[in-house]
This record gives sequence, C-alpha cells and structure tokens, in this order.
Amino acid sequence: MGAAGATCAQQLRTLEPKAEITIVNGEGLPFYLRLDLASILEGKDSSKLIARKDDYWIENNIQVVYSQAVKLDSKAQTVLLENGEQLAYDKLLIASGAQARRLTCPGAELKEIATYRTLKDAIKIYELRDKLKQVVIVGGGILGMEVAYAARAYDWDITLLVRESHVGAPLIDEEGGGFIQQALEQGGVNVIYEDEVARYEGSDKVEAVVTEAGRRLPANLVIECIGVAPDLRFLEELGIIEGGRVRVNEGMRTTVPTLFAAGDAAVVKMLNGHDVTCHNWNVAIAQARVAAEAMTGRDAKWNEGVYYNADRFYDQEFAIIGPWERRTLSGRKLETQTTSEAFRAVVSVNGVIESALVVGDKTGNKLLRRLIASRAKIEGKFDRLFDPEATAGAFE
Repeated sequence: MGAAGATCAQQLRTLEPKAEITIVNGEGLPFYLRLDLASILEGKDSSKLIARKDDYWIENNIQVVYSQAVKLDSKAQTVLLENGEQLAYDKLLIASGAQARRLTCPGAELKEIATYRTLKDAIKIYELRDKLKQVVIVGGGILGMEVAYAARAYDWDITLLVRESHVGAPLIDEEGGGFIQQALEQGGVNVIYEDEVARYEGSDKVEAVVTEAGRRLPANLVIECIGVAPDLRFLEELGIIEGGRVRVNEGMRTTVPTLFAAGDAAVVKMLNGHDVTCHNWNVAIAQARVAAEAMTGRDAKWNEGVYYNADRFYDQEFAIIGPWERRTLSGRKLETQTTSEAFRAVVSVNGVIESALVVGDKTGNKLLRRLIASRAKIEGKFDRLFDPEATAGAFE
C-alpha cells in the first residue's frame, strides 16, 4: 500500500461516509513512510515508519485485503486477486505503484543480490551490515547514492558502479554531479563511471561482479538501484497503458469511465500538452485526493504546482525545483553558475523561469520556488537570483 492508495481511501471516506471502500494491498505490509527508508539503514526501528496500522482502517470502516491483483475485467467491473478472491467495484483507482527494476544478466539468480525499494529491502540490507564486507551498488541515481550515504557508518568497502559519466543522471547534470562525486569519494566510496554489469559470478551466493569493460569486482553483497517501473500486467487487455503507465487526464480519469489512476502507475496528460509522471510522495498524495473527488462525481483537476525534491549526500545537499526534466525541450534556455559552494542551473522559456537545479549551498531555494510559481521574468537578471539580499519584488 502506497501513498496514493492510502490517501485516496481516506479522502473517499471523508467524502462518502457510507461507501464500501476496499484497499488491495499487494505488498503485505501496513502503510509505511517509504520516503524515510534510509533511516532503516541507519538503525531506526522499522515500526516507527508505519503510518497507518490495521486498527486505523478498521475504525474507519475500510477493508484491507492483503493480496495481489492479477486481472481486471472492466466490463464485468471485477478484479481477480492472487488469493483467488474476486472483488466487484463501481469505481476503481489504480495505485499499484512501482517496483524495483532487476537485471536479467547471467548470475542474476544468485543469493545476496538485493534491491532498495521497500521496507523489506531496507531491513534486509541493515541486517547484513555486520556480516559482509565487499559491497557493490549498481546504479548512480538518487537511490544508489542514498544507500551509499546511509551505509557510511558500516564497515563496508563500497563500490558504486555508474553506467553514466556522472552520478545523479539523468536528473542531475554533470557539473552538479561533480559536487556529489567529491562527497562520495571523501566518504570512502569507490566510484566507477561509464561501465555496467555484464554478469554476476558465484556458486550459491554472489562472489563477484564482472563488468562490460572487463573489471572483476569482488562482492558478497550487490544492491541494484537501477530505477523503478510499474507492474501493470493485470491491466494488459484494457488498452489504457501508454509508455508503461496508465494514461489519465488532469482529473485522474482513464478512458474507461469507472477506472482512475494516480501515483507511480499514472502518466497525466496535461492541457498544456506535457506528460507528467509522479516523482515523489507529495505528488502521489495530491493526485490521489483529486482521484477521490473525481470518483465521487466531483469536477476536480490536479494542478501540477511547483515540484520540489531535496536530499542530502554526505556534506552536499541538492534540490530540484519545477519540471527540470523538460530542460532539453525546444525553446529552453539553460544558465549555470558554479562556485566553490554550489552548482546552480536555471531553465527559462522566453525569459520566464521554469525550473532549477541546486547542488550545494541552498541559499535562494525559497526564492526560486516563489519565482517559478509566479512565472517570473528573469531575462537579464540571472546573477541576481542567488544574491542573498534578493527578493521576489526584484523580478516583477
């Protein structure tokens, strides 16, 4: 159960006190705070991450079924579960989230090859902290760096294997990745760039990672952090999947009147022509609330707002503000500033600020959020964006 499903159920109960509401929970765990998984690697009690225990759902007359959806019949309006149960519905929200991608190379079936996506994943990694020494983290994106940072207190020899030319790709550009790279290396992480896994070696458990470039990296634990993808096989026959996600409009509605989608499973076709996928917890919650409104016949639309995602790796902070993924589209102007304290990049369209990336000193991030929200004109004023004395009024 993720943020979208839990939030939608709560909102539905508020809107429709007498409705029959059922959550199909395929993960087998109570609703927990996925965004705080790194704290498990640092020794936090896993029970502290539980956001809603079963008692909460019982008190609110919401049924939770711990099973996996295997087939949805939109004509009969039923969903078949892995446990053999078949549930009928009037309206259904697809909030099945996303699962960790796995490599399918030779040796992928060996033991001690883990992923980092769920509470169970984090607990497993933490329980192995004193039993293993040589660890290879595959993937230099946000999750790979998060594991490397959280495991800094372990007595591990960590190698971070990065397919791209820098860490943080594709969200973080090369200059920004350089700041984080320095922090990783100062923390004792061996970073290998522009190489990837060719195969795993070992008899029962993994013993080594062999790369495409011919490197042989000893490993008694591999943690794959190579992204996530929705598992929508139970929807394959419905014709509502596009690009690996369920296409919805701004009301979280699919082309099937009784079906809605939100969170990682959805891609929203905005009226401005952009396709928007869910990047974080807050977006999933906002979409789920809109979905609940729409499922109860209300005219609700999701407002993309100003996306904000921040994290910290060793002594470096980074923040992505606004639709940074659109920076490569036509008509965008990218301006950058590099100092000893930070790397900053700002994207504008026809002089109007659209998004920003900041690695290092976060001074000015609040101002950037305000300017992006108000679609401020910054043409000819780029250098003033990071002036500690600057205010939004200077860009009116």
